[in-house]
Amino acid sequence: MEQYGGKADHLIRLKKADFLVPDFWMVRSDYKAEDLRELQNKLVGSSQTYAVRSSASIEDTVSSSMAGLFDTFLNVPREELFEKIEACFLSAGSKRVNDFKLAKGITEPVKMTVIIQNMVEAEV
Repeated sequence: MEQYGGKADHLIRLKKADFLVPDFWMVRSDYKAEDLRELQNKLVGSSQTYAVRSSASIEDTVSSSMAGLFDTFLNVPREELFEKIEACFLSAGSKRVNDFKLAKGITEPVKMTVIIQNMVEAEV
């Protein structure tokens, strides 16, 4: 499957298997302004704050884990949403990611999808 990156692909599988997963939307790196307008319309009436999460194609492989290398933002208010989406995309080319790839001999480019998810306040 691996179409949107590990995290997003797993969320899709969980949702299809009827697990209770907070609503989410995905933005691919080739998004256009009209895609963001459409996303804005979908978010009307949903959560007041969001999790803006990275989902990279090479985030977790058999030989290495890139956990924590890409940016993710929690409790993002609607007015900061697009700024944080852009920051997630930019993290794919960050120095820490490039240094890690170099150290591990990873030459594959990073394909990033950003997940926007209704923020759920944990009780425990």
